[in-house]
Amino acid sequence: MASLIEDLLYTLGEQKTCLEELLILSKAKRDLIVNNDIENLQSMTAAESAIVAKNQKLDKTREDITADIATVLAEDAKELTITKIAELINDDKDKESLTKARDELDGILKDLKRQNDQNHELINVSLDFIEFSMNVIRENDMLEGAKNILDTEG
Repeated sequence: MASLIEDLLYTLGEQKTCLEELLILSKAKRDLIVNNDIENLQSMTAAESAIVAKNQKLDKTREDITADIATVLAEDAKELTITKIAELINDDKDKESLTKARDELDGILKDLKRQNDQNHELINVSLDFIEFSMNVIRENDMLEGAKNILDTEG
């Protein structure tokens, strides 16, 4: 059981690293969005995709380890959370480590969500501005066309 908890803590640490990298990229992405730097934004999105793919593999590993822990503890793997594992194990050091890992991941996920929400809002503002600009251009084209018609008739 101790090696399973060790494996779980290692995997959670790796996931934390992935999420921290995503948070750094997400903060940097904000500046690229504000500066309309599409080329670098595309590169950053590719880097994010690679990190997300790595995190998905780690997620699968975490699920497998959790399933193994569930078997040892005679618990339902689908109901077994990090919190519940910490409650069920006897080793105080492992309990503390699991709780700390869970809290750190939770904090990073909240920060990442907040940053992504801000980026999403910036993108929406940019799209609204583009739509406004296109409408102004269309109106100018229509006015120019009407002026040309009037000039040729008059």
